[in-house]
Amino acid sequence: IQKAGGKYWDPVKSFGEIIAQGTIDRNDTAAVQASLDSLVEGVTAAIE
Repeated sequence: IQKAGGKYWDPVKSFGEIIAQGTIDRNDTAAVQASLDSLVEGVTAAIE
């Protein structure tokens, strides 16, 4: 089980900026997946 961590907005902001700036080519599935993985890692926290 996971929950949204306390620093939810920082990774979301970073991901949004990457998308808005067109930094990632939407056809580069590996880059898109890596960004999504980073987003999820940043926003999730273990349940204590």
